[in-house]
Amino acid sequence: MSPPSLFERQAVHGLWLPALGFVFASIAALDRSFAPAAWLVVGLGVATWILGRARGGPAAAVLLAAGCLLCVAVLFRQLFGADSLSYFVYARSMLFDGDLDFANEHASWGLGDARRTETGLVFNAQSVGPAIVWAPFVLGAHGYVRFTHWLGGPLGAPDGLGGPYLRATLIGTATLAVLGTLWLGRALSRRFTRIEVACAMAAAALGSPVPYYVVISPAMAHGLEYGVACIFLAVWLENERAPGLRPWLVLGALWGLLTLLRWQAALFGVFLVAFALARPQEGRARLVRGLAAAGTAALVFVPQMLAWHSLYGKWLTMPQGPRFMDWSSPRFLSVLVSTDRGFLNWHPVMLAGAIGLVLLLLNPGLRWLAAAGGSVLVATAWVNGSVADWTASDAFGGRRFCLVVPILAVGVAELTRRVVSLTARRPWLVPAGLVGLAVAWNAGLMSLYRKRAIENAPAPVARLAASQTRQLQQALEAAALRLGGPELRNLVYEALVGEYFYENVNPSGIINVGRPDSPYLESGWSRARQRIDWPNFRWAFFPRACVSFALRAPFPLPTTLSARAPDGLEDQFLTVMVNERPVAAQPLANEWTDIRFLIPEPALEPGPNRLCLVFRTALPDSDAGPVAAAVSVIQLP
Repeated sequence: MSPPSLFERQAVHGLWLPALGFVFASIAALDRSFAPAAWLVVGLGVATWILGRARGGPAAAVLLAAGCLLCVAVLFRQLFGADSLSYFVYARSMLFDGDLDFANEHASWGLGDARRTETGLVFNAQSVGPAIVWAPFVLGAHGYVRFTHWLGGPLGAPDGLGGPYLRATLIGTATLAVLGTLWLGRALSRRFTRIEVACAMAAAALGSPVPYYVVISPAMAHGLEYGVACIFLAVWLENERAPGLRPWLVLGALWGLLTLLRWQAALFGVFLVAFALARPQEGRARLVRGLAAAGTAALVFVPQMLAWHSLYGKWLTMPQGPRFMDWSSPRFLSVLVSTDRGFLNWHPVMLAGAIGLVLLLLNPGLRWLAAAGGSVLVATAWVNGSVADWTASDAFGGRRFCLVVPILAVGVAELTRRVVSLTARRPWLVPAGLVGLAVAWNAGLMSLYRKRAIENAPAPVARLAASQTRQLQQALEAAALRLGGPELRNLVYEALVGEYFYENVNPSGIINVGRPDSPYLESGWSRARQRIDWPNFRWAFFPRACVSFALRAPFPLPTTLSARAPDGLEDQFLTVMVNERPVAAQPLANEWTDIRFLIPEPALEPGPNRLCLVFRTALPDSDAGPVAAAVSVIQLP
């Protein structure tokens, strides 16, 4: 009898090859020279899984998926900027120094003079939870670094400060993210089909900020927060009808862990309220069990309170100070729809999840989850819109929304289910939609050609797409203005463009009309021109030439216009209109003149504003067209 093959042995011992692959991939994350061996072992594990010879169950799936993710992550350079060191320093100081004095770490990393707290320790505004989760992986990295150091390897001293220790956070973050994704997927598979679950989990794991904060910047809290939020929702779904106290305590512990990772996650307490409402059979026992869950959460949160007391002498505090939050949430909508890292702008599949979450309210089996999830989404936007640094500084997209990504994944599953059902009943919808898009594209091209935005010349696809997008933007802004006035139009502008003078573009306020690529020009201008002894300029055509600029909020604008009438036009008269309101009027001389005037605040609107130069007459029979003036610069303050 021949001995069993490798695949047959794997079928019997299905866990060992994924586990070995995970170990090799983890070592490769610490030591890139180990990557080829990791790819080989993980690839062998994937092959056995694809061929159906693996029988290791969910644990094998998690180990194999985490090993694959780590092998992919090795191909990228991890970044440890922003708040990464502030999160990691807890682990380094507690494990290697046995304290929370970060002065030596700051000195070793060259971070300069550290701000001190009331207790004399180094200030740290970040949470302690991530360091606790990373601790086993950091200790594992320490063992490997000590071993290679003993062998004379190149990884440096086993002091907890070097790159391998920081990269140990990648192992912990990736493992927890994979565990959470697969666990939530398994819980959803009891209510949705495989394709619906696959779309949901792909949206969460690949179409959100999550992959960046798992693979590229793993030493932040967001990847861990996502993983635990996935597990929380999975447990909620699996135990919605389970009797007894145990599900309450598990959910309470997970809620406490979420809050320990990022304090904003305290919002997930809404799910415990929904859990109680979904279990009417428990009667008054729900109150007692809810209090037990809250007590469990508070117990899990104790390490953060101890850290705060050590650093600040207080059990509860906001380290950033009271001015860090404006609870009126002035940027509530901006954090969702702004082009400056708005959550739904940067990650549009999350908008599909939000739509699906609304539809989920009609699903009796998931109604309470949808209600709680929608509440957490709105509350998360409110909290993030209250932060002084509402764009989250050096952030990839809406990183502070990683908490709600698993919630929106459930919405994606529901929307996918409904779309599949609809297209199955009406298969003509897909081709009709594609033909409709082609017709709309062609109508847009005709409009551009009629306006001479494209002429008898090559029209690169990128330029055409940009022009079509600009037309759509203008149409949406015009519709918003009619429906809701300047405020609604400004919201549309922020969602599609979001460039505001003095805030994130053009801090000088100069509109250089004579530049060949001036981005603020609208209709009524020639191409850029040059003449001896003249500044760079453009001809403004009769009857009007316009520019546009956007302001976050109106305020008085002292303005200077550098212009002249063309030779041969002695009686030119200029009227300056802002949003169709006259703000200045005077004759225009035949020499370069700086015309100064004030645009009053009532003439301006939040969002886009249009300034037009309106002329009385123009040169007859000009080669350039109906030339009314030469304009060089419009200087706003």
